[in-house]
Amino acid sequence: MKARRYLFELGNNPIISTSELNAVFKSKIVSSKYLVEEIFELEIALDESDSLENRLKSLGGIKKAAIILKTLPKDIDTKNLIQSICFEIEKISTLSSQKINVGINTYNFHTSLKSIGMEIKKILKNKKINLRIVNMDNKNLNSVSIIRNKLISNRGIDINIVSTKEQIILAKSVFCQNSLDYSKRDYGRPRRNAKSGMLPPKLAQIMLNIANLKEGEKFLDPFCGSGTILQEGLLKDFECYGSDLTDESILSSTENLTWLADRYMKDPDAIKKIHIKKLDAKRVHTFGSTLKAQAIVSEGTLGPPLLKNPTLSFADKIIRDIMDIYVPFFENAPRILDKNALIIMTFPVFKINQHQVVFSKDELLKKISKNYEIVNIINKDLINNYPLLKSIGLRCVYGRSDQIVLREIVALRSR
Repeated sequence: MKARRYLFELGNNPIISTSELNAVFKSKIVSSKYLVEEIFELEIALDESDSLENRLKSLGGIKKAAIILKTLPKDIDTKNLIQSICFEIEKISTLSSQKINVGINTYNFHTSLKSIGMEIKKILKNKKINLRIVNMDNKNLNSVSIIRNKLISNRGIDINIVSTKEQIILAKSVFCQNSLDYSKRDYGRPRRNAKSGMLPPKLAQIMLNIANLKEGEKFLDPFCGSGTILQEGLLKDFECYGSDLTDESILSSTENLTWLADRYMKDPDAIKKIHIKKLDAKRVHTFGSTLKAQAIVSEGTLGPPLLKNPTLSFADKIIRDIMDIYVPFFENAPRILDKNALIIMTFPVFKINQHQVVFSKDELLKKISKNYEIVNIINKDLINNYPLLKSIGLRCVYGRSDQIVLREIVALRSR
């Protein structure tokens, strides 16, 4: 087992991103530290049979991952830095007879990208290496540009220069988030209901990763809506069970999953791994007498659609209404779950002026006769030196700054 050092560019919520990394790599993480901006370094030890690519491609909270090629002195001059980059590009050039596409990204490094690119091109032209610098506009590349220009292949290379207090790190991208594909799975599917809230596919992926299911295992989404979590579960080759209270949701999930299976799944029988029925979540235990799921993964209910920030009294009413659904649901859920199975759900967080009103996990557990424990999904060791930690807090809250209702990812286990 050989340990390698990687850089990860985290998504918009570093707490969620590091929680997902912790779930996906777990004991494989040898060491970790925050570097600069949204860049974390992880040293990961994998067996030869363990595919890093498979682990990376399922990450919903990571924008990009790069393998560290070398570390250089902090005071290295630009000429020697460029020579190091040229050396890595030369290695790629031996794998392809075509023009090489090169991307260059800098983090906390203030030398002009354009000047670096021009010098690289000049040096390698003299060595008869034909290349194109993709970004000559002094801006780091986004995922669309990286994928479109085939920079993570034998026809290209995406170089990352990270300047820390102690050193310069040179890293080659090995993964980037495919935002176009996420968009297709979200906006391109046949049925989409903006009024009922739209769980982003990447958040569904994150939640499934935190559930830590193995290929072929069963999970249930008892508030399946339009089927987003079921879609992502099918792509990960899980046995997917879904239910909801309305005919509209059942129809939407069924159509969306049929669409996904037709376009994404190589196995023509993949759709047989989907089981959907109309059912009140309060009676989740009646889904089927033989169902024993390894997890529940669900958005749950966030309350009615809101066009403006609710008053405190209205937010409290919504929370009481949700509590009336969740108490019987959590009472009955263990009856269709394996022992020690996880329940991964999102609970609503309402924004009222400068404050937040949170659906209380502790209050819920007081009302349930079954014995649940709250599972801590945050690895403090991965995030403890992140400079903005005090301002964002140790909670897995997902959402944009302009959203009225945020989602807090919560993990519980029946004891």
